[in-house]
Amino acid sequence: MAQADAIIVGGGHNGLACAGFLARGGMKVLLLEAEPRLGGMARTADLGDGFRVPELAHLLNMLHPKVVSELRLERHGLALAAADLPTVALEPGREPLLLPSDPAAAEGLSAGDREAWQRLRARLMSFAGALEPFRAEPPPRLGSGAERTDMMRLARMGWAIRGLGKDEMREFLRIIAGNVADLVEDELPDPLLQAAVAFDAVLGTAYGPRAPGTVLTLLYRLAGAVAGKPGAVAVPRGGMGAVADAFGAAAEAAGACLRVNAPVRRVMVEDGRASGVELADGERIAARVVVSNLDPHRTF
Repeated sequence: MAQADAIIVGGGHNGLACAGFLARGGMKVLLLEAEPRLGGMARTADLGDGFRVPELAHLLNMLHPKVVSELRLERHGLALAAADLPTVALEPGREPLLLPSDPAAAEGLSAGDREAWQRLRARLMSFAGALEPFRAEPPPRLGSGAERTDMMRLARMGWAIRGLGKDEMREFLRIIAGNVADLVEDELPDPLLQAAVAFDAVLGTAYGPRAPGTVLTLLYRLAGAVAGKPGAVAVPRGGMGAVADAFGAAAEAAGACLRVNAPVRRVMVEDGRASGVELADGERIAARVVVSNLDPHRTF
């Protein structure tokens, strides 16, 4: 039976990023993709005559700078055609609403609405700034089994929130688990402005604006603009397929093996742990680690 240190099932951008990081860590990595091409939802389709369009994802959303630098994605072809994109909202009979990263440069707002937006944006950016250092860290484990490092990570997060000040900390705790619809309806008089901010909170998610936790998704997006960093949403040069290509090239450069046309039938389990995979053609490959969203008790 063939063997690898780690098997990754699925060659979308997340799987390719995982393959790159594990291979950089010295593991023998095998990535298996059922389709003839890598990329998953980030693939680009060729319509002919030189026209290429995204198959699904069309915007690059929340790519952490640490991922770009550690995988050296720019060396492997990642480039941006446009960054720090403004949010635009349209309504018949009124001037278009334009929300750039600088709230003072917003267009299509009355004086009162502009002031309300600047006030809310400043508060949200303060909250996002407190959370930004933890974006690239694993969430701390809670409970009796928590490790010392988890407790230290939780303590640092709590201290960062406490550093907002007593009143702002209370406001942070009041809204953090709530939904963005309630937040904007409380703080912003203009319904079109409410809709634009709510759109930013749920872009790229499966949530609606009244879903719990969408204030946190908004803060997560705003964290990409903290301290002068580029905005969270960008248009990659060459489309999202170019992003997948860059991730794939980075993974291969790190030593990962990427196989297409390799559908996985099932994840093999021994003594309660994943021990490898079985492909649709019957081939079995053992591994110490299997990264997959497949149900190990189901055969595909």
